[in-house]
Amino acid sequence: MLRNIGIVASFALLVSLCGGLASAGVSADPGVTGVSAPGTDDFKGKGKAEEKGEKVEKQRKSRSYADKIRGRTKKPPPKKPEEKPKYKKWDEVIKDAETLEGLFKVYKKREDLFFEIRKDQLDKPYLAVLSLSKGIGSYFVLGGMPIDDVMFNFRRAEDHIQIRRLNTLFRASGDPALEKAIDLSYGSSVLFSLPIESEDEKEEKLLVKMNDVFLSDISDVGDFLKNVLRKPARLDAKKAVFEKLKAFPKNVEIEAMLTYSLGDRRGLRLPTVPDPRFIEIGVHYSISELPEEPMKPRLADDRIGFFHTPFKDFTKDDEESFMVHYINRWRLEKKDPDALVSEPKQPIVFYVDHTIPEQYRKYVAEGIEAWQDAFEEAGFKNAIIAKDPPDDPDFDPEDARYNTIRWIVSDVPVFGAIGPSRTDPRTGEILDADILIEANMLANFRRGYKRYVGPEALAEWDPFLRFNDPERADEEMPALPFFEHNHRWACSVGNCVSEGAAFMRLAMLSQGLIEAGMDVPMEYVGEALRWVTTHEVGHTLGLRHNFKSSIATPFDKLNDRRVVEKIGLTGSVMDYAAPNISEDPDYQGYYFSPTLGTYDFWAIKWGYMEVPGGSPEAEAKALEPLAKEAWKTEHAYGADEDAYPAGALDPRCNTFDLGSDPLKYAQKHFRLANGILKSDNLENRVCAEGDNYVPLRSAVETLLLQEYVALTLAVKYVGGQYTERPHKGDPGDNLPLKPLAPEEQRKALNFLVKNAFSTDAFALPPDVLNKLADNKLSDWQNRPFAYGRRFDFPLLGWTGAIQNAILWRLFQPMLLQRVIEAEYKVENPFQLSEMFGSLTKSIWLDNPTPSGRTAAMQRNLQRIYLRWLVRMVVKPFLGTPDDAIALARWNLRSIRTTINSAIQRKGLGDAANAHLFESLARIDRALDAKLQSSF
Repeated sequence: MLRNIGIVASFALLVSLCGGLASAGVSADPGVTGVSAPGTDDFKGKGKAEEKGEKVEKQRKSRSYADKIRGRTKKPPPKKPEEKPKYKKWDEVIKDAETLEGLFKVYKKREDLFFEIRKDQLDKPYLAVLSLSKGIGSYFVLGGMPIDDVMFNFRRAEDHIQIRRLNTLFRASGDPALEKAIDLSYGSSVLFSLPIESEDEKEEKLLVKMNDVFLSDISDVGDFLKNVLRKPARLDAKKAVFEKLKAFPKNVEIEAMLTYSLGDRRGLRLPTVPDPRFIEIGVHYSISELPEEPMKPRLADDRIGFFHTPFKDFTKDDEESFMVHYINRWRLEKKDPDALVSEPKQPIVFYVDHTIPEQYRKYVAEGIEAWQDAFEEAGFKNAIIAKDPPDDPDFDPEDARYNTIRWIVSDVPVFGAIGPSRTDPRTGEILDADILIEANMLANFRRGYKRYVGPEALAEWDPFLRFNDPERADEEMPALPFFEHNHRWACSVGNCVSEGAAFMRLAMLSQGLIEAGMDVPMEYVGEALRWVTTHEVGHTLGLRHNFKSSIATPFDKLNDRRVVEKIGLTGSVMDYAAPNISEDPDYQGYYFSPTLGTYDFWAIKWGYMEVPGGSPEAEAKALEPLAKEAWKTEHAYGADEDAYPAGALDPRCNTFDLGSDPLKYAQKHFRLANGILKSDNLENRVCAEGDNYVPLRSAVETLLLQEYVALTLAVKYVGGQYTERPHKGDPGDNLPLKPLAPEEQRKALNFLVKNAFSTDAFALPPDVLNKLADNKLSDWQNRPFAYGRRFDFPLLGWTGAIQNAILWRLFQPMLLQRVIEAEYKVENPFQLSEMFGSLTKSIWLDNPTPSGRTAAMQRNLQRIYLRWLVRMVVKPFLGTPDDAIALARWNLRSIRTTINSAIQRKGLGDAANAHLFESLARIDRALDAKLQSSF
């Protein structure tokens, strides 16, 4: 055993020695120079050579294993997984897609739409024009109506393409430092950020899916529907589809059909839509490139009425204002720059669309080319041309390369005609225009009168009257469409023609010029259509409305054909002129103006004439002598803001008037309408044998409306001021503001008292009233079973609506303020106490206890007037002057005294006593009430 232990110990010593030698770098290999391990052969009993071989093999294996452990022997690198492509393959995305070549290459693949965007198209400005391609035929939601103009660009942001609405309102012309400051302060709006679907790096182009753009509510139609329907409307994205796609070299046209759902339909009447829960709206997108070389702009002048493009230029720090206004106009350049009169390189061409009926086409063409004479005075021959559409399958009215005039139909006429245009927001250059004319506009020239459903019809003519209730006027007025008025395209000249046509036909019937059942002769219908077309083309040339131009034609020359052929019925076709109806049929001139007016020639010359000057400022200096002619009566100018209530103050700036003396015209117009209304032969003139009596009712409603039109012309004389736009140093003695003479104001107020607040003006014969039958044929426009529908004629409703509307105008806070402040400006002024006193005397004091068959009508007027006075005392409208409140209280006391005296009379009936006691109670409550705050 000891022997065995010794053997083991010796073996352990041997292993230790071998390890030590190895660590010291001494090799046991016989072929290696070094010291061998002593005495190892004695232990194993093996041959020395054999033992050495085993050791070498063992060490080799040991070194190879150690090397592996230490990583000295490298493995082959692992295979990397194949990288996933960043974008889909181009061909894969557009496989089986329909391709349209144009400004942008468009791919339509089933329900998806893709734009191919080249690198050179990034960060480049484009113009998108949005409009309604399909509406609902009412509520102003009509096909062809403009929605918005948007200047935008495409910008790459990593793996997305942004669509950015560019900010065109702030600029720094030519100043790099200020441009950086503007970029820092005013950004653009990112409308969409769309993922890039594919990229072709070699061709430097991208592919972007556009569904989220064109099938969205970017048009804001949902909010528009909410405003007009007074109901929330939500886009149903699942039902949105592309209806039409077209691509052209300079533009791409896309039409989408969008369905909106109404969450709350209670109280909504929408007969033009089969199922009002789901309203289908068409939105048209027209995308076009802007001119590579911007047109040289022309600075606007407030003396001449052009639409304009405003912006703020921060380099104008040495001027009165940073604001700059460029007029909107076409780019006209002479073929021969040295000629006094030359044809343009590119004329303005309007295509008379095939939708216009054949019998009207020539009048439309004549209306377009009526502007040629004005352009010739500006130095351009054949500057504007009317053409039939070419026989070309590629021609499309929606193509931005073509200007068109189209015929549309609507269930309820809204505007008659409009002339929207698209402009370059950088310069004001007009790029394209398309005019829409409603077919219904001409209906009143024929047998079919426009139907009015009760006195609410006044609000169709004058939208302000929807809010003339003294109990809620101050709350409703801010929601009026006028306060969001976009004067670039809003136009109601067609309504002017439509209402005027009904009155014109009645006048011709009463004068025996046509027989019952006959249409107005086409000659006169053509006059009207030619004039409307000329008016709308004027808008597309850049001209605004001019509602003061009627004063350019002397009142006593309106029926002198030779004079009118030279200067027009109005100074401008941009007016809303009433038909010229003579009281004497033997001395009847033109019903509608046959020519442009004197203002039109002057305005076109100023806007389009080529003048020397390398900059807009230099051009403005060269044009100043022409602009200084604004003082002339034939160049009188007043726009929308000068004509409409409640801030309008110039009685010469009106719609639906004619001639140099508006008050004379108002008196004549009222006399003519009232004469026809009370004529003995009205029934026979209006109703043909075998007719029902519905036309007679329509005729009476038309005549009452025309009486109201005449009365409104007189209201503006009260507290009125003549307004002009002179610049210092202009010739003439015009002042910006000039209060009317007190005598003129009193004359107008007397006219109102005698006609608006007199029962005689509206006292229709009983036999006529008993024949004013209503239409009982039921359809979606006529609902005999509607709640509150009266089949007899609501005479008190009509007269009360007219009287209430006139009082609403007279009691406008701004009018009351002007009357009071005029005391500072003139001697012996017309005073507010005169107005209150005259109204109170005629309505109450002269006859507190009316009797006879007009007694109910007079009591109704007294109540209406009382409500206005009470409202002014208890809760006056914002801005009502204290003097007016005090006068209202004073007049209530005066009326109370009169009532207390009247009550003592004997023999008053129950109706009279009830009216007096009720009125007295109202007055007492008002005088005892605490004044409520109006703000």
